[in-house]
Amino acid sequence: MKKILLFAISIFALAFVFIACEETEDPFYTGVTIHVDKLHYYPLDANYQTNVEVSSFDVTTLKIYKASNEIGTTSISNGKGQVSIPKASLNELVKIGDKVTLNFQVDGPDGLASRNRVITLNDPVVITALRNIEPKDTTIKVEFKVKDDCTAPTSVTVTRARNSEDPVAVTPEGSMTDGWVDVLINPGMNKDTLTFAITSSNANGTVVSTHTLIIAEQRLWDFEEYDSFVTEFAPWTLVDNDKLPTYTFSDLSYPGTGSAGSWTIFDFEATDPEEVAGWEAHSGTKYAMCANAIPDIGQGNDDWMISKPFAIAAGYSVSLYAKSITDAYGLERLVVKVLEPDTKTETLLTPDPYQEVPTDWTNYTFDLSAFDGKTVQIMIGCVSYDAFALFVDDFEILDGEGKSFYSNNFNTSSSTPVGLKKFK
Repeated sequence: MKKILLFAISIFALAFVFIACEETEDPFYTGVTIHVDKLHYYPLDANYQTNVEVSSFDVTTLKIYKASNEIGTTSISNGKGQVSIPKASLNELVKIGDKVTLNFQVDGPDGLASRNRVITLNDPVVITALRNIEPKDTTIKVEFKVKDDCTAPTSVTVTRARNSEDPVAVTPEGSMTDGWVDVLINPGMNKDTLTFAITSSNANGTVVSTHTLIIAEQRLWDFEEYDSFVTEFAPWTLVDNDKLPTYTFSDLSYPGTGSAGSWTIFDFEATDPEEVAGWEAHSGTKYAMCANAIPDIGQGNDDWMISKPFAIAAGYSVSLYAKSITDAYGLERLVVKVLEPDTKTETLLTPDPYQEVPTDWTNYTFDLSAFDGKTVQIMIGCVSYDAFALFVDDFEILDGEGKSFYSNNFNTSSSTPVGLKKFK
């Protein structure tokens, strides 16, 4: 009992010390809450302007400090005011992404109250355009729009650079605050990189906004481009040879669960509930998933996803990541084949009759040198029997140097599920 009482007294004394330190050393929020509406600033603006609100109507003045220097003051009426700080007072903000900490202070009924807020120099130009496109005869737009809370530019120029060539001027359509350029694409531009620079200026400053477009045959699928839980995702061809309904799952549900079919675009963030441990993608949030069929005597899964045709050159290979969600019902069975569409010849790449897939994301890479000069398709099959679910992500055709012309970067994560159950 004495130990418990002594412990309680110690905790009380420690809490008292923290409270005392907060009251004497930290003036933030003392009696008055301060809200700053806008925490960014643009190179095209002459001043950093924002609205502020304070929780006490007794406050009539707000001061702004950068370090120990007062750089602005504003009147407060009925708890509201407008702040304007000259550009010259924010000389730390030079390039996009630079930050400066400002301290907003008021003298409230209970004493000094203040709040630190980080102000960031932002790019006011939003560019909307594709980042990758296949080499085909088409026209796309690179659109740009200046944000509404930014001072409008008085001049805008656009340049385009092809690969390492010098930039050339491009005449934009539309207006200086909402415009676009048309970009002609053709098959001869395969492996080209186009870089667009949009330079917006006025009397206050200049900002250069860039956009890069890679033109290349699409040879990587991370499956992020598709809508969640669709069961058709061109250019992949899906084949359901078993025609059996699939199991539902105890730990989550999603649209279409339990239906007959082959592969589904599974979205880790869109299930009910969301983000169940163990169901993460190898990259991003989506992947191709084949739920296990409810067996009919000796018939289990016989489900395939078949790629578009690829022209294979020397040293090419195919790479993909696969995972079994659990081994509680046996590991999933993966089959990868090469299909030569002209002759309908199928060549098995995985071990005969199938590859058992571990419960961690695992990379499978297969040499395609034997198909140099041919046009082939890749067949990915789930031939599991009464197991659970097979995942496939980050499919890619690599060139002879192991490089991809069409790729993005994503964070990967994985964890092991527990207590998985399946239901008919």
